[in-house]
Amino acid sequence: MRLFVAVPVPPSVDDALDGSERELRAWARSERVRLAWVPAGARHVTLRFLGDRTDGDDVVDAVERAADATAAPTLTLGDHPRLLGASAVVVQVAGAEAAAAAVSRALRAASARFEGHVTVARVRPRPASPPPHVPVPAVAWVPESVDVIESRPGGAPRYRTVASLPWGG
Repeated sequence: MRLFVAVPVPPSVDDALDGSERELRAWARSERVRLAWVPAGARHVTLRFLGDRTDGDDVVDAVERAADATAAPTLTLGDHPRLLGASAVVVQVAGAEAAAAAVSRALRAASARFEGHVTVARVRPRPASPPPHVPVPAVAWVPESVDVIESRPGGAPRYRTVASLPWGG
């Protein structure tokens, strides 16, 4: 199964992000690209992508240890959407670095470049120009849990929460 570790976003964050949808759709039309909006309730801040794993129970145990030993982070939305890679339209999230590092240590995973963000849409093909500077409110929140999630490309639903673990620390 394809796994990743993430922090869910609350409705207040979804509401703030949804405020940029109309302008981003207009940008996509002007760029002649297809924009697939990530719906409210399906967004998250990925702390660590793990890929295909057969040791799901071990992953859950490691993430539980990390969560138990880590205080819940205070996360804050960035100020505007931008392109990350060839196809992801994201809004940066500050404050997730320590939680991501704790998860990586617990999984004994090599350090990976981390950039906290919430994906709001995917575009295809790659647009010629970046998304417009659409203001996004700097909503702050303290997540109640860290989740181990299975990703099912092409499946429905796309994501399935394997475990939702409370922060400790």
